[in-house]
Amino acid sequence: MRRTLLLSLFAVSLLAAAPAFAQHKTTAPRGIQSRVLASVHVGLSSPSGDLGDSFNSGLGFGGTIGYGVSRNVLLSFALSHHEFDSDVFTDEKVSVTPMTFNADYVFTTGSRLRPWVGGGIGAYHVNDQITGFPDDDETTFGWSLGAGLAGPISRRTLLGGGFRFHSVTGNNLPNSEFFTVQVGVGFFL
Repeated sequence: MRRTLLLSLFAVSLLAAAPAFAQHKTTAPRGIQSRVLASVHVGLSSPSGDLGDSFNSGLGFGGTIGYGVSRNVLLSFALSHHEFDSDVFTDEKVSVTPMTFNADYVFTTGSRLRPWVGGGIGAYHVNDQITGFPDDDETTFGWSLGAGLAGPISRRTLLGGGFRFHSVTGNNLPNSEFFTVQVGVGFFL
């Protein structure tokens, strides 16, 4: 619980800092249309539903490569990894590795900060590990929905944060649901 609180406070403080970074005198990057954006992110991953009954929040991290197909739409491929330690057994953990295709809509605003909403679908690899026993894992279908805020910190660099809910349909393992609160840095290539 204490670790969850500290990770949450860290993520919120970085999100709160985004407007301050965005207000520096920088040249705003042009729109996303016809541009490639690579980003990395890190933050808190928190299980919910059946997964949340037995596992604690953990660390999540990943990367995304995207392409602006219009002024406001970014299509991307994301690969990330999330780990959850058991609340019941000290030698058990679950990891989830999503590989998703996403579509995000970036709103045009009167400021340099840009809110976005989006969703994605893809393959989610779920691995249940108990020390001393063979791993139980599967790769199955999942989806996500999210929203966030990003702003420029230089001509080719963005700083942002967001929230994303993930739902994974289990075949051999139970359904897994979790949400993420993450901060990230994006680079126009």
